[in-house]
Amino acid sequence: MYSQHRYKCGKQITLRIAVVLFAWAFSAAAQDINIQMPNQAGFDEVTNLINEGSILRERLAYAREQNSEQSVIDGFAAQYANARNEAIQRAIEVFNITVPNGLAEGSPAFDPNEQGDGRSSHSTNRVTIGESAFHNAADPSSVWLALTIGHEFVHVAQGQRPSNEPGPAPGQDRYEFIDQLSPTQMSRYDAWKDAEKSISEYESYSWELGNARALRLDNDQIDDLETRRRGYFDGLTAWDRANVLRGNYSTECPLQEAHDCGAPTLDGTPCERRTRNLDPGFCWQHVGHIPAYRREHAEEDDDHEQDEEDGDGAAPQAETHLCGAPTLDGTPCQRRVRAEGHCWQHR
Repeated sequence: MYSQHRYKCGKQITLRIAVVLFAWAFSAAAQDINIQMPNQAGFDEVTNLINEGSILRERLAYAREQNSEQSVIDGFAAQYANARNEAIQRAIEVFNITVPNGLAEGSPAFDPNEQGDGRSSHSTNRVTIGESAFHNAADPSSVWLALTIGHEFVHVAQGQRPSNEPGPAPGQDRYEFIDQLSPTQMSRYDAWKDAEKSISEYESYSWELGNARALRLDNDQIDDLETRRRGYFDGLTAWDRANVLRGNYSTECPLQEAHDCGAPTLDGTPCERRTRNLDPGFCWQHVGHIPAYRREHAEEDDDHEQDEEDGDGAAPQAETHLCGAPTLDGTPCQRRVRAEGHCWQHR
């Protein structure tokens, strides 16, 4: 019996690995974003554009400090933004960064009000780049700019994947769908949204780190990227951590209430693993090889064993016999059954 169970568990594990690999392939199906180190002339050109924009930024700040005429301030602001946008476009060209499909027209664009390195929107595919993307630790860095652009392009490519986000039924308003969620389901939905953001950022920072050394990013900047990625990784569940380490960047939104698996185990007791599976309602270990109808047969076997343990002398409801099905080691299964044929595990 143990050998047969081990065989079935082996098939289940193999199936589970196949599912994981399929999920990995599915999650990786978005467009690949590539980048390469430019020649020295291209590298210097982007660096010079960054420095030019930084000088204009200082002039703009000085004009505001001196309460200069608004036309002067506006002129410096426009020159500053133009220099930053030119550096962005030249960085894409000289680093040969793959532009994702569906990128919004005019993206990426410099946004002086952006507090972070950059931002992207899955709904509009618009990318904006902030001032901090042009330097790291106060030093101008064309590589840091190029990696930031690539980071945001990875986010745009992520939006090409089908979303696991639960949504309204056909014809149902989204707000109506949200309103009908129970407090527990709403909490799970919010937790899923947080996990999805963390996984999305983890993937983008992994992309940066995967290209950082080839682009000769210095060690301090690499440590900065590692710290940022670790912050998102630490907030994930153990299951999501295992997935992202395998390269699977998708996560499910578990709105269904969890319940005990209930599938019979080798000692006849029901499996107590918690699961949210609906049909047939078993956990990942048992859903593949114990169809729902077999639970009834297992309960009949449990009833028979309980009759023997009670020792009340009552006659069994039906004559029993050994299952007799061959197991992997060649010995017959010793489980006793009432019905004709084999036990529930070997039918």
